[in-house]
Amino acid sequence: MSQNFRIEKEDLQTKSFTAARYFEDGKGSIVLTVNVNVIATGKYNATVYTSAVQHVEKVRTKIDRTFLGLIPVGSEATKVKQEEKTVEDTEFYKKFFEAIEKEIKILTGK
Repeated sequence: MSQNFRIEKEDLQTKSFTAARYFEDGKGSIVLTVNVNVIATGKYNATVYTSAVQHVEKVRTKIDRTFLGLIPVGSEATKVKQEEKTVEDTEFYKKFFEAIEKEIKILTGK
């Protein structure tokens, strides 16, 4: 996939994959996950189903120990999911399917 997406999971048997793109934002991140299923509808045709979810994660830091009660000497950072929502932006999906169409043309030489 282009657009800096990384394939997270691929199943060739079911013709599906999950891809993600990560955006860093200070002490947090936004993860855009796209799930795609391809179903053959003929010898040269297929229907593509896709959905996208946006996750907002923040990094929480917990101080474990301090020196003399003043200086932190140990801490632990964990990511906490704060928000999750389905992407409903029609422009996002339009661009996604345009990118698929472009890739098909490159692969088929048309």
